[in-house]
Amino acid sequence: MNKEHVFKRIKENYGLSRAHITCANRRNKLIEIRQFMCNFLREETSMNLTEIGRALCRNHATIINSINKFNDRMDTEEDYANRYADFVYYMKRSNVDTKHDKALKILELLEGKPTIGGRLNVIKNLMSDGTKVV
Repeated sequence: MNKEHVFKRIKENYGLSRAHITCANRRNKLIEIRQFMCNFLREETSMNLTEIGRALCRNHATIINSINKFNDRMDTEEDYANRYADFVYYMKRSNVDTKHDKALKILELLEGKPTIGGRLNVIKNLMSDGTKVV
């Protein structure tokens, strides 16, 4: 797990680019995502506060403040804690081997094809578009 992976998953899940997250905007949604990132990067990577600050275009004191605010909100706001739990689940789940996800996708595609011929056509289409069948 690294910061690039986290930025990528935030873009996919929340539709927020690195520029959105690192800008000076103080919208509640951005503040919350930054707090989640600060805590997640602190807990799940070997990054120190200065490195996290650089990744978010902030200084280490701002990161400390963000983590403190995060901890206060986790203790007092159940909804906030639930959103963070979803964030962590999504970040960690995305780090799982993608072979499992590909296999599930293939099974979903094959589910609607009861005949052998229909299933073979799905597999041929997957292979023709460059997708490797595991």
